[in-house]
Amino acid sequence: MSSPKSRFEDSLTLEGLREKIEHFADDRDWHKEHLGEELSDVLIYLVRLADRCNIDLATAALRKMDKNAIKYPANLVRVSSTIKG
Repeated sequence: MSSPKSRFEDSLTLEGLREKIEHFADDRDWHKEHLGEELSDVLIYLVRLADRCNIDLATAALRKMDKNAIKYPANLVRVSSTIKG
């Protein structure tokens, strides 16, 4: 008995999707100046999804920060992180 074929087996990879998005943005000269708008779209959809699912994002974020503080203690985890533009 053969297992059913996954719908995703022949689909685009995440790297392929990233490349397509990069080309899409390059073709339109969409770069840093549009980032604020795009991040705002993501935030709007996230807030709407949280509302529909009855999730208090502020409380969820604080709980996640507490978990991360235990998982990654500051005295043991130090990373220099910068965003270059």
